Amino acid sequence: MIKPFRITYALLIFSLIPCFVVSQSNKTIKIQAEAAVNDKDWYSAAVLYGKLVARDSSVVSVNYGYADASRLNFDLDIAFYWYTKVIAVDNGKKFPLAFYWKAQILQYKGNYKEAKKWYAKFSKSRKAKAAKYSYYVTKAGIQAEACDLAQVLMSNPVSYKIVHLDTAINSKVSEYAAFEKASMLYFSALRVIAKKYADEEEKPLLNKIYSSDTKMAKWQKVKILDTNINATYIHNANICFNDDYTQMIISRCRNKNATEYTCDLYESKFVSKKWQPMSKLGEPINLKGTSSSMPSYANINDSTFLFFTSTRGGGSGGYDIWYAYKKPDGSFDKPRNAGPKVNSPDDDITPWYVNDQKLLYFSSTYHKGLGGFDIFRSVYDKGTFGEPTNAGYPINSSYNDIYHSVNKEGTFAYLSSNRIGSFFEHKLNCCNDIYRYQLEPKAKPQVVDTVKLIQGQLKVLVPLTLYFHNDEPDAKTKAITTKRITKSLRRLYCFKT
Repeated sequence: MIKPFRITYALLIFSLIPCFVVSQSNKTIKIQAEAAVNDKDWYSAAVLYGKLVARDSSVVSVNYGYADASRLNFDLDIAFYWYTKVIAVDNGKKFPLAFYWKAQILQYKGNYKEAKKWYAKFSKSRKAKAAKYSYYVTKAGIQAEACDLAQVLMSNPVSYKIVHLDTAINSKVSEYAAFEKASMLYFSALRVIAKKYADEEEKPLLNKIYSSDTKMAKWQKVKILDTNINATYIHNANICFNDDYTQMIISRCRNKNATEYTCDLYESKFVSKKWQPMSKLGEPINLKGTSSSMPSYANINDSTFLFFTSTRGGGSGGYDIWYAYKKPDGSFDKPRNAGPKVNSPDDDITPWYVNDQKLLYFSSTYHKGLGGFDIFRSVYDKGTFGEPTNAGYPINSSYNDIYHSVNKEGTFAYLSSNRIGSFFEHKLNCCNDIYRYQLEPKAKPQVVDTVKLIQGQLKVLVPLTLYFHNDEPDAKTKAITTKRITKSLRRLYCFKT
């Protein structure tokens, strides 16, 4: 027989339980948060770190973890607040990247002058000299220059009017990869499919491909493409067609972890007035152990090419842009890399080639832009792609701008963006919407005037400050400025240094 506890002993035991439970709970939550980070489940990581900082905001490593998870979960205001808290205590000693990420968020917000200062603080910090931060130091220098360029681009906007498509197309979740063909707008989206019956089993949330008729003055009701195209067990996205509308290629993707995917390209042929079930493209388009996605067809010098992005070897890093010649028998030649002027150490994505202008549109976070992914143009000439130029503002925003496409008639261009004004459920800038702008038929795209660009960059850099020894350049004065001309000062400064 088990004897009952004495009351005093029981009280002692239960008085210890709250402290023990909280301690264990904090430890457990941290383990769960770290597991979520390893799975790149930024939403769960942010929730778990949020619980920890709500209990105790004095642990700098936890604060930094919360800032990182919030940034990657697109909760930029929360991330900015906690990076600032970390910097106030740590000042780059253990977490120098807090400087870098704070700069990036300021850049996203369009606060370019402040962003440039924080990029410089990171680059000059003692810890940043370590080899493991070399990539970030290099990119911080590029982004500091991009902050100057962004101010110039916004001061010299291209004259296109960017139109946010209405709720017939866009929703509070992501819509992207839009393009127009044969009076139809095709796009991809992550939407909840309503249940037909109350007791119907909950369906997994999958990306699918949709269409809407563009013939009428208003967008027609969006239709989901059939299950020959949209498989019910996998993500489906990024549809494209060949010129004569006899072949379709899409991406099908499986979750690698909570936020990353491994994708392959699939094709369907139009036979007997019907699209046939999808079949996976073989090598050399899909390669085992790599991801291939975002296909688009192009015509270069009367030959058909398939553009796509891939993580395969032989590139510059991350996702690179590749293109493969389509042979007369329908098979593909070995893909070619778009080259080091286009591809960068970061992800370079969403290729779209405009045949008659020999222009490749793509998006990148590495080339100098307004912030996030910017849309760039590269001219194809004599077998190579040239130095990319920024498509300009307001085509680009300080947020992510991707999936630029132009219809065959050259009358409309489409893009996807999570810029201010995009619809959202809970988090500002969480999700992409589809935008478009009108072009003059067959007109060349507007470009920023190079002379104005250089003049604007110079304005951003002035007033220029030079530091001299005492009594230079003017002797026996306490004045902190001089009336001497810049040319003579520059000579004196360069000679002395």
